[in-house]
Amino acid sequence: MPSAMHYHTLVKHGLAETGIAVNTLLRFYSSFYELKDEAVEMLQRDTRYDYFVIFLRPFTLMPLTKLLIRYTDTNMQQQLALSPRFSAANYYSNMVKEYKVAPQSQRGAGALHKIFQKLNDLAGDVLGLQHWAHVEVLDILNQIQQAANKKGTTLILLGPPFYPYNPRISSSCATLNQKIARFSAANNSSHIDMVTPAINNSWLFSNPDGRHINEAGHA
Repeated sequence: MPSAMHYHTLVKHGLAETGIAVNTLLRFYSSFYELKDEAVEMLQRDTRYDYFVIFLRPFTLMPLTKLLIRYTDTNMQQQLALSPRFSAANYYSNMVKEYKVAPQSQRGAGALHKIFQKLNDLAGDVLGLQHWAHVEVLDILNQIQQAANKKGTTLILLGPPFYPYNPRISSSCATLNQKIARFSAANNSSHIDMVTPAINNSWLFSNPDGRHINEAGHA
């Protein structure tokens, strides 16, 4: 996807056409814990933001639904960690930022890897980790919402998006989408639904690689 078509770029162009001068700040996060820390810290600065937009991504949500989390450490080595629901160990400080991670090797796509993946997902489902993950996300959003309220900043929650290439991810995102919609309504914030339109037009929201929003989705 060309950077000129990214949704935040399109928003800036759209605002520029109205004559509204806008300053934007784009940040990345690789876990919801990073999101909470960075968002609250930004909202507590002297600078006040009129709008604070959070794109809720499935690739930071899904690790929390698994018993074992596979991640890349700062030495670029693959590691396994126990779900934070059952472990006090903080592996996030040892996790490399997602946007700096090299493309994943295909060597883990064999039969044993697929069996491990299925068992890991099953264990997470049996232990109720999807529900726990949703509660954690809503608690984080509540802390961000409180910080935004203190600064008079409007919070806009975008997503999570529908993910047509993986039924488990799609189901989890659809459920979280409903909860976030209720959260936004209760807190007078804005929520952009990327599930309901995608169910009817799933081609809008993912490229054939199954990982990225396509041009129409960004628009």
